[in-house]
Amino acid sequence: MRQLKVLALALVVVPGVAVAQDVVSADSVLVPGARIRVVSPWIPSERITGTIALAKADTVVVDTADTFAQTRLFNPEPVLVDKFRKVKLPVARVQTVEVSMGRSRWMGALRGAALGALAAGAYVGLTSVNGQQRPTWGEFASGALSGIPIGISIGAPVGWVYTRERWRTVAIQPNGDSQDNYAGRR
Repeated sequence: MRQLKVLALALVVVPGVAVAQDVVSADSVLVPGARIRVVSPWIPSERITGTIALAKADTVVVDTADTFAQTRLFNPEPVLVDKFRKVKLPVARVQTVEVSMGRSRWMGALRGAALGALAAGAYVGLTSVNGQQRPTWGEFASGALSGIPIGISIGAPVGWVYTRERWRTVAIQPNGDSQDNYAGRR
């Protein structure tokens, strides 16, 4: 049993330590066309997410329009006016950048299936004991188990369509180099 715990800990810790030592040039991160997310230099609690439209030595122009959010079928995001959608960021004030690794449809489907299974299982479980004088956990569990496949069959396709972006954190060092920080991955 102890050996399994040590093996599991080694599998979790060692890859993160080994990958965190890769060094990437800041010039290769702040390139036009890259989708990034940075903490606002003016309001530290706000994040600026967008695509780099222009990258100079001292300034990066980020286009905050999210084409995926604007073209989705349900609840599309409004199109922003050009005057307000582009943000100029001084490179000297940016300390960390999160670079988009794209959207994973499989991870979205898995997440949607899990959330759908929980929601439908809880709903069907509660409705199966609704109105009974002395409901038992067994009755709730049998109802919940019959609702789980329904939730998976609804949640997985919804998660496949509405995926989340995956981000990789890159810390920019003062000398212009940057180092990947996989411990901050979301």
